[in-house]
Amino acid sequence: MESEGEMAKRKARSEPKGLQFKSFAFDTKSVAEEADDDGFVYIEAYASVFDNVDSHNDMIVKGAYSDTLKAWGEKGAPIPSYYNHGALSNDPHDNVGFLAEAKEDDHGLKVRMALDVAHNAKAAYAHRLIKQDRMRELSVGYIAKSWELMHEEDKDEWDYTRKLTALDLLEVSVVSVASNPLATVTAKAAQLLYGDVDDVDETDDDDDS
Repeated sequence: MESEGEMAKRKARSEPKGLQFKSFAFDTKSVAEEADDDGFVYIEAYASVFDNVDSHNDMIVKGAYSDTLKAWGEKGAPIPSYYNHGALSNDPHDNVGFLAEAKEDDHGLKVRMALDVAHNAKAAYAHRLIKQDRMRELSVGYIAKSWELMHEEDKDEWDYTRKLTALDLLEVSVVSVASNPLATVTAKAAQLLYGDVDDVDETDDDDDS
């Protein structure tokens, strides 16, 4: 039986406030050693998948991002991408790129992330980790705007799935830990152009998480 403390946590979660994060694992499908003239490499992936209950008993549904993507488009500014949600740090290099594209389809939130590997060593190292399958997660930073609580019969009133129906998307990060295993990378094109990254020993097993 659930303790009073656990029930209190579930009740509090039913009324989310402030910035929240949700992560999704991806699997590499292909790597092309190319970059554009500005030194960006691109990752095409699902940053979020719909109708899948994650480890936090949350489920994002199609349309949850429609209003926020429209708002970003009207603003004319790109959605930023960070290294491990570095927007909360004081290091400007944690801003490793931006979303060149972001759209909903029937599967989820499909993004095309540009990593600034030519001018940002942290972006280049994140790309190195991704190529080695040492970093394979994307995470959305958002504020929940609307949601529904879905209860099952014969379950405690706080034993529910939270269906997120509208989110204010603030950023998408490359991260080390994921809560949803179903996001899939469809393509990844990359080339390291500057710095000493290529000189690092390929047998290095240090974990940057």
